[in-house]
Formats: sequence, structure tokens, C-alpha cells
Amino acid sequence: MRGMSLARKVVVLMKGGGAEPSTLLNDLDYWYKLDDMADASGNGNTLTNNGDTPATISAGKIGNGVALAAASHQYLSIASNANVAAGIGDFTVGAWVKKTAAGDMFILGKWNHAGGNQKEYSLFITSTLRPRFSVSSTGANDINVINTTAMDLDVWFYILGWFDVTLSKAYVQVNDGVPVAADVASVFNGTSQLNIGQTAGFFYFTGIIDEAPKWSRKLTAAERSALYNNGVGVSYPPLVINWRRLIFDGDSLTSGFPEDAENSYPAQLAALLTGDTRYDNFGVSGQTIVEMAADAATQVDPYYSGDGSYSQEVVLVWGGVNDIHNAIDSAETIHTNIAAYHAARQTAGWKTVAFTIANAAHADKPVSFDATQAAVNVLIRANWESYADALCDVQADARLSNPLDTTYFHSDKLHLNSAGYGVVAELAASALVGL
Repeated sequence: MRGMSLARKVVVLMKGGGAEPSTLLNDLDYWYKLDDMADASGNGNTLTNNGDTPATISAGKIGNGVALAAASHQYLSIASNANVAAGIGDFTVGAWVKKTAAGDMFILGKWNHAGGNQKEYSLFITSTLRPRFSVSSTGANDINVINTTAMDLDVWFYILGWFDVTLSKAYVQVNDGVPVAADVASVFNGTSQLNIGQTAGFFYFTGIIDEAPKWSRKLTAAERSALYNNGVGVSYPPLVINWRRLIFDGDSLTSGFPEDAENSYPAQLAALLTGDTRYDNFGVSGQTIVEMAADAATQVDPYYSGDGSYSQEVVLVWGGVNDIHNAIDSAETIHTNIAAYHAARQTAGWKTVAFTIANAAHADKPVSFDATQAAVNVLIRANWESYADALCDVQADARLSNPLDTTYFHSDKLHLNSAGYGVVAELAASALVGL
């Protein structure tokens, strides 16, 4: 079974937009919108604008931000206090940044490396355009967490750094990617001032910085996703977002071939659901269950939050048609591989939805296809409750019973058209109820 490959499609649908205050207001130390020098949190941490000439307010990521020029030695600062200091527990700092020139550049932090052993924490962009979160456990040492995500010049990126006391780790995350961690026993609680745009007269920033908050706690995965907001960002005051987290794994029927990604069943399902849905579609043309399982631990499982912040965290697994088409494995082996995939995702914490295998009448269908498909579906229907949380019985729906029916099937008599993927979306929505 062949079609266009879709390596990864990420979509975030923001449907709720409720007016209740977000949990992002909890334990908030400061929030610099940077359309002025004020602290929007109400905690009074007003910044001072410094430089040969003051930094200017310019178009930012959201509204305005502060435009800094290294040549004019521009930066913002405030004397140390309990809000800007690391403290003795968990904390998180972040900012939207757009770097417009080459070189090592300091974003923000309390980091006096010029003497006095007053290093605490900092966000930084290296000359190779890698984001870095640095902390010190003594005030003198450096513990650097460098993210491998390359940041292009003249492009907005969201950077978060945080310290987890319980796990003794520091993390850095770019946009809504997978966090990178390093072991840290503790973070020094020092007295150096908070700077935005330089540290101790070095590493001046050239570009624009916007929306820079700090919390005296670590944020949940859902809160971090809400801050990034699919690249749109969030300003103060943030509003509540009740995220649902879905992962779709499968073959070209999941990627949506030959339709556009917007007409795939994952996209249509997300449009049907109420509330706020974030999903990743890992459907790849030609992929077998074994191939799906081979990369799921590194491709799928890192997106499980494990902190209860999502209303649902579910992997929807629709695969097996390529296994049957290749006519290598028996129905029992194919079903065993399906069950093993689900069991591994559940061990990682996910809930899962199993799918039966749809009918097909494509030109190169092997003679054994129908018998093997029927046998696999019998095994799935009889055993899904032992390894999955719900069943999406695609094959049993009358609308999808005849591959020659172009109302729902593509002309290749294997893939679905937009209406057919819409049927699958309806069935999947029903399967998600109560999970």
C-alpha cells in the first residue's frame, strides 16, 4: 500500500477560549509583556531601561516587545528580590525571542560571571543558534542544558527553562518540543540583579524579546503547551485551556492519503470534539505494525505528560493493512503485534483506542487478503479489552463496507476520500467518550 508519506503533522485547535483565569497565574513571580517596563503580574517588579541610548519598544510577538541593540549596550534590569531570585525550590522562566544578528547572546537571568560567585540562572542563545538554560549550584559553577534545536535568525522562538527539585534536574524546551535535561542538585539563590539582554557587560542581545514570565514552580506539560499556543503565544493575563492530548499512529489511512492533511480522519476528529484538542499525526504511508512499534518509544511516548494536566491522553492506533497486504505474517502474528503495540503504550501511561481493519478491493490485493483481514478483525473484536481502552470498529460500519462505493472510498478502492475519513472520525469520537 503506497501513498505520500506524512512524517509528522502537528495541529492545535483552540476551541474553548473560556474567560476563567488560567493556572498560569498561580505562583507567578513576574510577567514582563515588554511593551513597557512594567511587571504585568502586579508584583511591582518594574524594570530599568539601560544603555548608551535606551532600548526601544517595537513590534513584538504579541503586540509590542523590547528591541535591543548590542552596539548601543542596551539592556533592562531590576535589583534582586524574592520574585526575581531562583529561591530554594522549583521555578520556571521563559521568553519569546527573535535574534537578528550572529554571536553568543544573553536573553535573561541572574548571572554575574564577572566575579563574586553570583551565578544563579540564565537563558542564553549560543553562536551556533542553540538555546541554553544555565544554572549554578554554588554561585561559581556552571551547569548548562543545551537544546539541539537550531534557532534561525529573524524567526520567533519560545524558550522555557525550569528546575525540578524533586527530580534534581534542569530542563530547557524550545517551542513545544521535547525538553532536554541535565542533573542539578540545587540552584544557588543569589543577590545579583536580573538582566534582560546582557550579563555583567557581556553577551549583549541584538533582536527583540517579548512576553517574559517567571514562576516559583515548575509548569505542567499542558501549561507549557498553552504558553506556546501553536506558535501564537499567550500574553498576560492567560486564560484557562483544558487540553485533550491525542496521538495518531498508523499508515496512509491515518496520514489521510490521498486527501490533504486537513481532511484526514485525525483532523476531522479534532474538529468534531468539544474543548481544546492538541494532536500529533504520525501516520506514514506503507508502515506496518512492527515498524510503528519500532519508533513509538521515541516518537510517541515522550509526549505523554504523566502529570494529570490533560483531560485525556490517548493514542489511536489504526494499522495492519500493510501487514496483511505484504502476506508475510499470519493473522495471529499480526494481532499479537497489534496487542504488543497497545500494551507498550499503556505501560508508558497512555490510554489507547484499537481499530479494526477496513475492507479493500485494490488492484494488487493478494489472494489471502480477505481471509487474513477477517481473521485479524475477529481476534481484535474478541480480545481488544485485554490490551486497549476502546474499540473503533471501522470495518463494521455499513458506510465503509463496500470499497467500490466512491461515496466514501477513493478510486483506488483502498484509501478513503474526505467523506470516508469523516466516517472514521465520527466512529473515533464515539470511542473516545468516557476515556
